[in-house]
Amino acid sequence: MPVLRAAVERAWERYGAGSAGLFLTGNSIGGMLALCLAATTPEVPLLGVAAHAAGLQWIPGFFEWLQTAMAEARASAMDPRGRSTAVHGPDWSWERTVLAHLEAASAPAPVMELRDALTWPERLRRIAPGIPVPVLMTIAEYDGRWFSAPEVLEELRKLFTTAPFVDVRRQRFAGPQLTASFVARGYHLREPWHLHASSVTDFAPDTDTTCAPMMSVPRPFMALS
Repeated sequence: MPVLRAAVERAWERYGAGSAGLFLTGNSIGGMLALCLAATTPEVPLLGVAAHAAGLQWIPGFFEWLQTAMAEARASAMDPRGRSTAVHGPDWSWERTVLAHLEAASAPAPVMELRDALTWPERLRRIAPGIPVPVLMTIAEYDGRWFSAPEVLEELRKLFTTAPFVDVRRQRFAGPQLTASFVARGYHLREPWHLHASSVTDFAPDTDTTCAPMMSVPRPFMALS
């Protein structure tokens, strides 16, 4: 985490001039890292953080499957390819033509990272109260790893006790790889909305962040984890 924090601070020094601040976003382990980084309160004007496929409660069976897979792994990394049902959701929910591109962009996951990911629910409970910026959390309806039931999402939302506002939601008709789903456009349009809402928090009334003068806010700077 200190290395990532230093990298973010250096990126801000180099590219952040004239912008409102920095927004962190990530998927799966990238989302976990984005939330952890936000909790360290880096020395940058952080506008908000978004994470998806990084939930609070494992779906029964997946935790045990991953433990077994790691125990049987003969190398220091596991290749994620070939798990299209778990990663992308039902066949009707995602665009098959993107599969080759996703597989080409994927890389074996270090077993040590996956072992850390198994402890994510406990870590999230520890760090969430220390995140002082707006939070967007998304769990896909057909995520084969994380529960997205309303009561679980509400429990997740309540963890962020110091964030100005929190949006925790279930993404309908999608698996955890939201970028590959047919609803990807709708999801990705929501992230810029959250980014803009985050950028006006200092100007808006406490009860309604949509009332702020949007045109008075400098262009935000977005960082991807």
